[in-house]
Amino acid sequence: MILQVKWTGEKKPNPGGMFLKKNLPLILVVFGILLMAGAGFFAWQSGQPQPAAVAPVADGSNPHASLTSVGPVADAGGVPQTVANLPLTSLQEGAEAVAAIKQLHGVDFEIVSGKVATYGQSAATLWVAETASNEKALELMTAMKARIDQGGSPFIPVGVFNFRNRDVFMLTGSDGQSNFYMQSGKIVFWVATPPDISEQAMKEMLDFYP
Repeated sequence: MILQVKWTGEKKPNPGGMFLKKNLPLILVVFGILLMAGAGFFAWQSGQPQPAAVAPVADGSNPHASLTSVGPVADAGGVPQTVANLPLTSLQEGAEAVAAIKQLHGVDFEIVSGKVATYGQSAATLWVAETASNEKALELMTAMKARIDQGGSPFIPVGVFNFRNRDVFMLTGSDGQSNFYMQSGKIVFWVATPPDISEQAMKEMLDFYP
């Protein structure tokens, strides 16, 4: 004997399926628009100019290098890493450094290369001028001293002192800093520091530039 079962209940519609079926074309259009907008934004972003990489402090091969913040560094590029425990914070090289040195000394002298280094929060500054020869460096020293002795500069000569058989010219600046300059071969360098660290700075410079 075979029993037949007949379902007499009413099938209930699925609201979610009806909504998806009814609005499927609209959903596909919106999705396509979003894809196109995303692709367009990516293409625009890729075409934008990217910031140039900052070149590290080098050996002065770039004659037009400008002021570059370097922080405490292992390779100080021909200047001390520290002065009286103050870390090197900036190093200027090339044509701009040479111009700054000539302006400081008030002389128009032939300088092969130059460096201007600052230490700490601009607490100490070192100017390094390289000439063509030892004789040219001596001529620069003589010209600098003559210019200062004329008066009218912000520096007051304190005296010339001999340290380790080397003449060190010491001055006081109008800003209260202690200044000294000396020759090392074909290099002439000038240092400005607070008075309380000038002696330590001088000893370190004598070691660094023998």
